[in-house]
Order: sequence, then structure tokens, then C-alpha cells
Amino acid sequence: MTTNRFAAKLVFNNSAWQHPTKLVTEGTGIFVPSSDLYFGLEEWLNHPVLKELKIGFIDCYRASEYSEKVDVLHLFTFNSSNKTVYHIGNMYGVKQIHYSEIEQIRQKLQEQHWLKSIEEDFKAIGVSKINEYLKIWSSNVIVGSTAESFMANVHYEQIELWDKKDWKNLTKQNPKVNTSWRRLSKRYSADLFILLRLSNMSHPEFFVKTFKKETSLFTL
Repeated sequence: MTTNRFAAKLVFNNSAWQHPTKLVTEGTGIFVPSSDLYFGLEEWLNHPVLKELKIGFIDCYRASEYSEKVDVLHLFTFNSSNKTVYHIGNMYGVKQIHYSEIEQIRQKLQEQHWLKSIEEDFKAIGVSKINEYLKIWSSNVIVGSTAESFMANVHYEQIELWDKKDWKNLTKQNPKVNTSWRRLSKRYSADLFILLRLSNMSHPEFFVKTFKKETSLFTL
């Protein structure tokens, strides 16, 4: 059985994607005009509340409509401080949220005092952007332009985000990835991930177990 596999980029984060660490040069949803910087909505991807509901935000699912369920979505990020792309984890059983589900999701998040948590996250890094977040929170759009889509756009069955020490250095394996995989809004073919070591995968059953050749990890 063929594994349905893709890859998606996340905004870089130093807080294990539980909350924003600082403003970044790219992102979707929360723009700070005075600084030309952003928050990325995926920076809450690993937040306990969202993990309990098994929902999150991936920018490529804001940019385009996808009907199929994805077996494996490899997650990668770019650290601008050392110019390195890292494979930082995976999502399994990923499907785009339908706009008709948004109201029910909002209700569940309200029960968990989600907006209070968001406000506290902003205050922790000295930025008050709750009004901008409320616009996204109130949206009934899944696929749309930047800053007009709902704050969550995917369901998943399982997520793993590794400790920083376990991140895979993709730039070291092939420097072309730095220029070829730059866009948050694009969902990438993930054939190049096939030869990654299975030791870091908690769900190796989703991966090909043996390979005839390991001489070319990337075809970019």
C-alpha cells in the first residue's frame, strides 16, 4: 500500500511550537505593522489545548483546498540564524478542516478559555495583538488570503514534534533545500524524506522499510 506523504513548512519557533517566541520575518495571520514582522498561527501547533482537540494551523492548507487525507505530513522549518532547514517532526492522518466545522471548534476552544491563553502569550513577549487575533478567531474561512482565514485549518490523528537535539539537518544532507523549500504556502512532495532514518519516527509503519539505494536523498 502506497503511503500518501507530503511536507509543509512551519515558522521557526524556539518554544516547541507551544506559543510564539518572538516576532518573525514571515508568518500568517498576525502582522505587526510598526515592525513589518509577524506571528505565525502554527506557533501554537503544539499547544496542549490544540493537541487535545487534534487540530492546528498549517499555512499550505490556508493557501489551497485539499480534499484527500494525508497519511504523513513531514514538518520542517528554517532557522535564519544559521541558515539551516530542519525536519522537526511529523503529523499523521491529516485532513483539512471544512468551514462548516468552525463554529463547533470555536465553542470547544471557548470552553478551554483559549482567548485568555492567547492574550497571555502575547503579553509574555511584550506585544498586545489580541484585536488582530480576534479577526482571525471570528473568521469562517479556511482557504483564503493571509490574515483572513480561521486560526485552525487541519485535523490530525497524531503529531510528533521532536526535541531540538533530534531535529534532522536537511541543509547538511542537501543544501538545495534552502532555496527549493522556501514557501510557507506550498505543500511539497515528500519523496525526499523516504530515506530519513526511522529511528526518530514514532510511527515507522508509515514508512518504507527497506531501500535499494541510499545515494541520493534529495531530487530537487
